[in-house]
Parts: sequence; C-alpha cells; structure tokens
Amino acid sequence: MLALIFPLAANARRFQSQGPILTLTLKDPYHQEDRPSRNINGDDIEEEASAASSKSNPAEPSVPNARWWRRRANLRSFSIADVFDLQSLAPNLLYAIRTSNPLPNYVPALQQASLTAQYVYNELKGRPNYIEGDITFHTNKLNGINLDIGTSYNVADDVSAVTVRLGSSGDTASAAAASPNRQAYGCFGTARFIVAKGKKRLSTLRASYHVHLPFQNLGEFTITPEYNFDTMLSSFTCVGKSGSGRTAAVLDVNWDNPTLSVVHAIDERNTIQPEISLMNAKILYNWSMQLKSGGILKTSVDPTEAMQITWIDQTRDGKWVTDFKLPLVVGQGPLAGDIRVRRQFTF
Repeated sequence: MLALIFPLAANARRFQSQGPILTLTLKDPYHQEDRPSRNINGDDIEEEASAASSKSNPAEPSVPNARWWRRRANLRSFSIADVFDLQSLAPNLLYAIRTSNPLPNYVPALQQASLTAQYVYNELKGRPNYIEGDITFHTNKLNGINLDIGTSYNVADDVSAVTVRLGSSGDTASAAAASPNRQAYGCFGTARFIVAKGKKRLSTLRASYHVHLPFQNLGEFTITPEYNFDTMLSSFTCVGKSGSGRTAAVLDVNWDNPTLSVVHAIDERNTIQPEISLMNAKILYNWSMQLKSGGILKTSVDPTEAMQITWIDQTRDGKWVTDFKLPLVVGQGPLAGDIRVRRQFTF
C-alpha cells in the first residue's frame, strides 16, 4: 500500500488527506468503565465511542441515587488532574490519506487506494493502535467487475485481517444504454481472513444480492447471508426500500438477537427507526434529527433500561460530541445519569 501511494506524491491533486483528527474526552472522574475493546476493522471513532457509552452501567445498591451520594462524599479527594490527565482525556488520533485513479496510464483499473492509521493513548502509548489499507479495482468488462482488497493490522494484539470483496454492479454505462428499462442489480461475495500467531484462518463468508425493482412500494431489495467460522453461526439480512427511498424495512435474523426495524424519513431533517426484537419482543425507539446549524441530535430509548442522547455540533475545525445516558430503572433518579463530552479537532 505504501509503495502504491507515496511514490505518487508529486501529483498532489490526486490525493486527499483526512486529519489529523484529535479526539479528547471530558467525563466524570469518578465514573468507572471497562477498558475499551480494540477494533481491527478501522470503524469510525465516533461510532465506537457511542457504542462504548451505550453500555449498561454496573448495578447500584438499592439505596436511591447511591452513586450520586458516593461521589459527593469523595469530593475532598478530588483533583483537577483527575479530569485533565492523559488517562482521563483518552487522546485518540486518526489520520487517513486517499487517492482516486492514481495510475490512469499504467493501471487504469485501479480506482481508489487509501491508508489509515489510528493512535489510542489508553491502548498503546508509544505506537499506533491499528493501521488499515484498502485498494479498489473496477473494469467495465463482464458487467462491471469490482474487486476490493482491505487489510488491517491491530498492533496491540498482533492480529492482521484481510478482506476480499468481489462482484458486479451490473449497471455499466454500456449496459444501461443497450437496455434502458432493465432492472439494475448487484451481486457480491466477501471473504475475511485472520492472521494471528503465524496461523491463517477463514473468519467470515458473506454474499450480497441487490436489485432495483420498478415498483412504488418496493423499489430496492437486498439480501445478505453470512457465516462466521469463529462462532460457527450464520446470519441473514433482508432490506427492502420503497420506490421513493424514504422508507426501508430491515430484517436481521441472527442467533443472538433477531430484529425487525423500519427506517422512515419523516422529512429532510427527521428520521425515525423503531426496532423490535423477535426473540423477546423488546422495542427500541430511535430518532435522528438534523439541526439547522448543521449538527445532529440522535436519541435512542429503551423503556426497560435507559435513554441515550447524542448531540453532535459541527464547528469550523472539528466537532463537539455530547453523550447523555439516563437510566430508566426503578431506584435510579435523573442524577444517576452519565454525561461525557468529546472534542474533536481536525487539523
């Protein structure tokens, strides 16, 4: 990946960089949480932080607001360093570089290449947490063949992953001109391999079939079966979208928690997504709202556990992300809520 990207630095117009992006977290110094899990797939920092903050807190004693009183009892031992030390701030640094069509004369099929590195202070203080690369090839032959190869390396665990995705979109320009009224489709297969301690193994196999339909009630349909060789479990996902694209039904059949959800865009700013578990009939209510200022307000309510609110406020040089979790269980009042603020700087 380095050999593909850096020798081409002379043609800077083909390259785009993202970052460095520095994320700092301000949180309650008395809040106890588990060590964050590592991610070798290179998922977005914001999504990982939201997932971590949505974990349930340990059970509290039966005394109402016991944690609130315990915090106030320890105020004498409070130090400003508990909030602003590096362990508490949890610095997270992300940098990515991407290029489009880097070798048009030599390798015209090479459409994109990227390289991403992330540094997490609480994971590894002296080295990056993970490094990820990705290359994409495309040819108009055989109905538009696409080949994506992604690699990632988790430095802390010394684990590498290679993901290969091969398929056809079936909607090339020549095919569309020959048959304008045809039904566009896409068929892809994905294999993920893990390399750990000198041993290679096939981790996941996934297939996907996507088709556009000429109906108003059902304009798109996607089916995705998957098998995980590590857990020896299979899963199955079906997604149907309306012709307008404003409503979608998602059926996720898996062994842990099969769910059925409906995503509906009320207007340009508001989207709702109720979700029901097919195992225990538990309902989760999700609502996302685009603010006029350019920010996003996300709300997720589980009536049996907690309400999670995430406010993302865009700024000129980054964003503010505020997470508020309010337990909805008997014996815990509003003062038992967990609030944390993340400041993301884009340089």
